Amino acid sequence: MSDSLRRTRAAVLVVAAALAACGDDPVTPGPGPNPEPGAGYELRVLQGTSHTLALQEVLQLVLVVDRADDGYQGPVSFTADAPAGVVVIFRPTMVLNSNATDILLVADATVEPKRHQVVLRGTAPDRPDRTVTLVLDFTPAT
Repeated sequence: MSDSLRRTRAAVLVVAAALAACGDDPVTPGPGPNPEPGAGYELRVLQGTSHTLALQEVLQLVLVVDRADDGYQGPVSFTADAPAGVVVIFRPTMVLNSNATDILLVADATVEPKRHQVVLRGTAPDRPDRTVTLVLDFTPAT
């Protein structure tokens, strides 16, 4: 097994361990901005969109779905566009009766220690996709 594959596997195991350690406590986010009419929802990261973390360190965030006043209560599913070597896990990957999902994010040792962007995307039936961009400053592993 190559060193790169071994490091990536180790990073995924770290994320899996972090997921196992997370409780099932519901998150109750405070009110956010009201989305534009007809949009259905907007996304926001409870802890903000700019973070610094070391490679192989796990970052846990909460992605909030701010529902519009138009009454949209349908499902919203989540994906991420991330650089190679950055693992993004949503828990759960879709919300229907809640307004938040946990995000676990980790970069393996192959990621260049510099500023990167990760785009988080929400997708809902008959609604435009919504995105929020994380700006992540990765530093060398400690």
